[in-house]
Amino acid sequence: MYFIMYYHVPKPDKCMIDQLRKLYPGHKIILVGDTEIDYQTAVNAEIDSVIVSYGFRTVEELRSFGIAELVPSVEELSRVLLG
Repeated sequence: MYFIMYYHVPKPDKCMIDQLRKLYPGHKIILVGDTEIDYQTAVNAEIDSVIVSYGFRTVEELRSFGIAELVPSVEELSRVLLG
């Protein structure tokens, strides 16, 4: 099952992830984001994240926050998510 959910809650609060866990018990949750805050949200919620380098932050900015693995394109994101 694939779904997209947008939240307008303060990050890196993990409450949105907790809500997803309740709505979809037993499903794996992966946060796809483009900022260090998205990454920290996933860390706080103890879930996997995929951070893309073609969004809000530059590669250099993301690396400065200690994010080592970055996905450079939509095509690569599809490969990462779909295996």
